[in-house]
Amino acid sequence: MSENQDQQFSNDDQELGKSFNDSLQLLADLLNETPRRKSSFSFLMSWFFGNKDVLTGLLNFLLWGIPAFFVILGAYLGFNTITEPWDKWWVFGIALFSGLGFVLFYPYWKAYFLFKNGYFTLGYLTERGLVYKDSAGNNHNWIPTRFYRFGQPFMDYIGYLHRPDVPYLVVVGKKPNNFLVMDAAPFSEKDDIVGFNILMGLYAIVVSYNLESKTFVSEPLSLWRKLIPVGIVLWTILWFYAVFLTEVQ
Repeated sequence: MSENQDQQFSNDDQELGKSFNDSLQLLADLLNETPRRKSSFSFLMSWFFGNKDVLTGLLNFLLWGIPAFFVILGAYLGFNTITEPWDKWWVFGIALFSGLGFVLFYPYWKAYFLFKNGYFTLGYLTERGLVYKDSAGNNHNWIPTRFYRFGQPFMDYIGYLHRPDVPYLVVVGKKPNNFLVMDAAPFSEKDDIVGFNILMGLYAIVVSYNLESKTFVSEPLSLWRKLIPVGIVLWTILWFYAVFLTEVQ
C-alpha cells in the first residue's frame, strides 16, 4: 500500500472520529436543553428489564425480599409466630440474600434518576483518567479502579475504558462526583426526535428522546421479558396469601 493510500485512510479515520464526536456533543447539548426529563413505560421496561445485570439484582432482591417482608410483617401483626431458632435463621438468610440483590440493583436505580435529571457532557480518557465537565464548566478527573462497576453500572468488565480517541457520554449530578459513564452512540435525529444507543457489552438499549414532550422512549421488549412484572405480582400475591390468609383459615 502506498504512502498516499495510508494518508487517505488516516484522514478518513480522523473525519469519522470527528463526526462521531460532533454528533455525540450535539446529542448532549440537545438533552441539556430539557433538564427535567420524563420517561415512558417502554423506557422503564428497557432500563430495568433489558439488561441481564440489573435484572439479576432486581429479581434476587424481590425473590428473597418479598417472603422475608411478609413473614416479618405477619409475625409483627400476630398472624404467625417466629419462635424456633430455625425460623429466625431462615428469615435472616433470605433477608441477607435480598440485601445482596439490592446491592446489585441499587446503582441502576440511582443511575435512572441521574439519567433523567443530570447534566450531559462528554468524557475523554487521558493519562490523568477520565476527564469530564460539570454544568458549571469545571473539569474533573476520575481514575477507574478495579471495583468501579458498582458505581458505574454499565461497565461490564475490567478494561472497559480503553478508547482514548473516542468520547464517552457522561451524565453529571449536582455533585460532580455523582456521575454516570456510558458507552453511547447517536444514530438518528429527525422531527424533534433524538435517537441513540446505550451500549452495555453485548447488549444495548435503543433510546429515543422526544424534544417536544421531553420524554425518553425505547423499543418494546420481547414477550418473555414483559411477563417478568406479571411474575413479580403473582409472587407477591402468593406470599401474602401464604402468610396471612392461611393463618386465618
